[in-house]
Amino acid sequence: PPVTRPFALRFEIRRGDLPRLSERLLNLSSSLPETFRVALYEESLAVLGLAQLYVPIRTGRLFRSGRAYWPSRRDPRVNVQFLAPYALAVHELHPTRAKYLERAVNERLPGMARRLARRVAELGP
Repeated sequence: PPVTRPFALRFEIRRGDLPRLSERLLNLSSSLPETFRVALYEESLAVLGLAQLYVPIRTGRLFRSGRAYWPSRRDPRVNVQFLAPYALAVHELHPTRAKYLERAVNERLPGMARRLARRVAELGP
């Protein structure tokens, strides 16, 4: 049988990409504040939720294989992936639902900096 790998899109949030973030986020230390990690994780869950709306559902296995992972203390990258063996093929080749994860990321990018800053402010120190 062919070797399969989990399919994932990763997106990074860099200080230079988010000029409107509050001073608090722009001056991050080497360890990400817990509140920022929570906000990042919540954003990744929102991406996953959108992707699950767009994913084609035949058996539900692909839908259920979606995962969002908690960001580490030192790395502001979040990881959203679908673990079904055929996830990448469906993402790239499905006749009507291709790019389900990419579409979700692209829809969430506008306003992401604002949402992150607001959520960190809500969560407090």
